[in-house]
Formats: sequence, structure tokens, C-alpha cells
Amino acid sequence: MPSEAPQLVEKGGGEVGHGFTERTTFVVSPDGMIAAAIGGLGPAENVARALAESQRFAGAAQPAKN
Repeated sequence: MPSEAPQLVEKGGGEVGHGFTERTTFVVSPDGMIAAAIGGLGPAENVARALAESQRFAGAAQPAKN
């Protein structure tokens, strides 16, 4: 038997009774170019993929020289 989807709750405590808009997340590289466009996923997977893509650049950014 398939498990039921978890009930979503609004910030004020009421049940979410509407659908969601598809989101597209753009990951921008340190040189200002779009490195990835992530879409067509649920919110949690979108965030996980965007985080994984952005972590590729974590060591690439150079600190500004004064």
C-alpha cells in the first residue's frame, strides 16, 4: 500500500490547500556566468541540487584584494 503524502501546513498553522508553481533555480558561477539551471523538481530536491552545484564553486572564489 503506498504511503500518503505528508500534509503541508501554512506558516499560521492552516493546511495548504493549493498547488505549487514550478520553480527554476539558476546557479551563477564566480565569474558571473549561469553554471546551472535546475527545474522540474520538487522543492526539496531543487534545493539539494542547487546546493550541490553551488558547492562546486565554494573553493573557486578568490577573496578580494584590498
